[in-house]
Amino acid sequence: MEVEWLRRARAADLPILGVCRGAQLMNVAAGGALHMDLAETFGGSRYPTHWLEQTWFRKRVLIEPGARLATIVGEAELWVNSVHRQAVERLGAGLTISARETNGAVQAIEDSSRRFWLDVQFHPEFLIYRRRFRAIFREFVVAATRHALARLSAGRPNA
Repeated sequence: MEVEWLRRARAADLPILGVCRGAQLMNVAAGGALHMDLAETFGGSRYPTHWLEQTWFRKRVLIEPGARLATIVGEAELWVNSVHRQAVERLGAGLTISARETNGAVQAIEDSSRRFWLDVQFHPEFLIYRRRFRAIFREFVVAATRHALARLSAGRPNA
């Protein structure tokens, strides 16, 4: 059901922000695949499993120059949390990688052909005390508001 909703949202160019499992699902819905166990795939990297360690642990993520995420956060790198065990392995159709861990694991993907289609593997809602992470939500709200206003002005409030 969720995959069908995503396909319809993508076809309608609805603004979408995927977080963690949402990002994974969006990639799979576009025909991509996942690493099932990051700790196994990237053995030399740390992926905490205890909730307390996940709460405080941070890792460095490098953002691709020119990516929507880079424009939103205004940075070339971020220090993010790690609450997941899976991540993008093979990219879905129409998607591009916008951020990676230093070990190469994908941390953000996007579809630049859409108004706003951004998926992040980390949890920005747990980092809301930092302006750059609030900016992700602010830009999503701006995109959703613009989309809603465009529908209203076209006389299609519920279409």
